[in-house]
Amino acid sequence: MIPYSFSVLRYVHDGVTNEFVNVGVAVYAGDVSYLKAKCTIQYGRITQVFDRIDGDRFKQLVRHIEEEVARVGDRIKAAPLPFAELAQR
Repeated sequence: MIPYSFSVLRYVHDGVTNEFVNVGVAVYAGDVSYLKAKCTIQYGRITQVFDRIDGDRFKQLVRHIEEEVARVGDRIKAAPLPFAELAQR
């Protein structure tokens, strides 16, 4: 079994009300230097909650998030992050 941690990724439509819809998940497993994110590009549920959303911009944003997390994941495969060292201090 490989220990891992995850974070739910949220779309927050209005920073004042902090209402949100879950749109993805990021998973990190330090023992195997794994970091990935998976987001939905489906925004119909979001428009049901918040009325209007720029669908094209939303798709661009979640794809960008997945790509950037994957880029960091590739870097940690080459040089793992020092989380274990920090935890020992």
